[in-house]
Amino acid sequence: MKNILHLTPIFMLLLVTITSCNKSSNNIEPQPSVVTDFTIDSLNYRVNDDGSTVTVTGHVSGEFAYGDLLIPETVSYDGKNYTITVVGDEAFDGCWGLSGNLSIPSTVTKIGENAFSYCQFTGCLDLPGNLTYIGDHAFAYCQWMRGALYIPDSVTYLGEGAFSGCMSFDGTLHISRSITSIKKGTFDWCQQLIGTLYIPNSVTEIGDWAFQGCYRFTSYLEIPEAVTYIGESAFSGCTGFSEVISLATEPPTLRSDAFPSDVYSTLTIPCNCTYQYQHSPWYLFFDTIIEDCDKN
Repeated sequence: MKNILHLTPIFMLLLVTITSCNKSSNNIEPQPSVVTDFTIDSLNYRVNDDGSTVTVTGHVSGEFAYGDLLIPETVSYDGKNYTITVVGDEAFDGCWGLSGNLSIPSTVTKIGENAFSYCQFTGCLDLPGNLTYIGDHAFAYCQWMRGALYIPDSVTYLGEGAFSGCMSFDGTLHISRSITSIKKGTFDWCQQLIGTLYIPNSVTEIGDWAFQGCYRFTSYLEIPEAVTYIGESAFSGCTGFSEVISLATEPPTLRSDAFPSDVYSTLTIPCNCTYQYQHSPWYLFFDTIIEDCDKN
């Protein structure tokens, strides 16, 4: 009897503890669902990994979207504000009806592959000053965009065919001074770009068809010292240059038809480099090679 009385308080304590645990488990607050995708004002968004920024992934009307495309800096959904930082891959690819103005906010740092390819925007293109990435074919065949094409120096990646077939840009071209490669077909058939073509000193490679068909460039073409490779038909059809200058002491590797045939008569090169250029494919494109020793 004494043993039973002695154990009773312990039993009662265990019973209270179990009851307390059961009560606690019944009052667990439900966790709110994590938002990943939503739509605001006809544009679709996806929340990025940081939880505070979003990627615009497309238009609710898809290829039947029309008119202007105005991407905002921020959107609010379910009581939370998000900043738009990315235009996703193929977000507006093939949206032929987007034939008005395109507005990309200053918050965007990345434009994905084929993001705007085949859109028919008719205004000028104003790229954000914080942009770092332009994907392959991002603006390919946006053939009615006009004005100058200014690629800010913040851009470190400029993709293949990024502006291929953009036939109506009719101003000057500024290429980011932070890229190391002008890739295949980047400006292929941007035939209305005018003025002098400045290749940034940071560039080491000019890809196949990079400037093919850009016949309205005038003044001179200067190849920077760091360039080691110029691809097939890179400057084919670029007949407007009055002078070609190469600053490389070792002739960059040339692929077939890198320059238009029978157009340029004189090539200017660094001092004491005539032998190297005369014994390279460069000699096939130029009748006369002149050394510029004043820069040494």
